[in-house]
Amino acid sequence: MTQNIDFFQSYQQFLNNVLDSGEVWVLHGEHGCAVCESGEFESSLVFLFFSSETLALSHCQGEWSVYKPELIDIDSFIDDWLSGLHEDEHLIGLDWSIELEGAEIQPLLLMDDLLEDDD
Repeated sequence: MTQNIDFFQSYQQFLNNVLDSGEVWVLHGEHGCAVCESGEFESSLVFLFFSSETLALSHCQGEWSVYKPELIDIDSFIDDWLSGLHEDEHLIGLDWSIELEGAEIQPLLLMDDLLEDDD
């Protein structure tokens, strides 16, 4: 059953959690990171990131049981991951629901918000 998600509130919660902990989590497996096809933009991929290990781990079931949460420190996330995903024209999904629903964000938007709130 799909639940209504307040994407703005979810985005703000992700920002707050990541800035407080200095950690971002990604699902990683033998063949790379967990990605989904974009529901909004044809031929675009969405890389999923989570603000806690527990939330990331909750997605490691069913066909995604091949993935394990992997820690990324916030500096590496901003400098390496977000820059690279922007250059490759990918999108990011933050703290998506277990039904794989959530906002699709451009990496530079998140980078700007993380750097602005970090000041």
